[in-house]
Amino acid sequence: MNIKRLQNLSFVRNSLVNKFLFISFFVSLFAIFGSLIRVSEVGFLPIMYFHIFICLGFGAFYCLRARLPFYLKAYFVVFGLATTGLGGVLTFGLTGAGVPVLLGTVIFAQLFLGVRAALAFIALSVAVMGWQTWDHYWAIEGGKAEVLSWFNNITAFLYISGVAVYCI
Repeated sequence: MNIKRLQNLSFVRNSLVNKFLFISFFVSLFAIFGSLIRVSEVGFLPIMYFHIFICLGFGAFYCLRARLPFYLKAYFVVFGLATTGLGGVLTFGLTGAGVPVLLGTVIFAQLFLGVRAALAFIALSVAVMGWQTWDHYWAIEGGKAEVLSWFNNITAFLYISGVAVYCI
């Protein structure tokens, strides 16, 4: 493989991580304000500490982007997405916004860390979604139709993430 091509690829990946950190910081900043507005109604939940930590982490990593190596930034991005997605699935089930975030985790893990990392996140995501479906099955009386729709959701996640890993 051509060295110039490898240098261009690493430049593109590094700039993609930097742009992702910048956008994630501002999006998560607005999400924090939306989340903290509900403190008077639901109280200050422990997950809100984590939300603040991830937002500040995105901001700090963006400010230090020139000094930090690519893989440290990439691992933080994938870690932030994975924990946000898994927290969303564990809190709101498969009907919440955690599943698309987990799909984004798989895609960014493939782009930044490679196929093995993406396959590991697919396995972790499916395990958590399967556990949520199993737990939900026993919690709802007569919920077999709903569990079937959750199974379809997991199958769709596997299909889309598998195609994304194969095509990227």
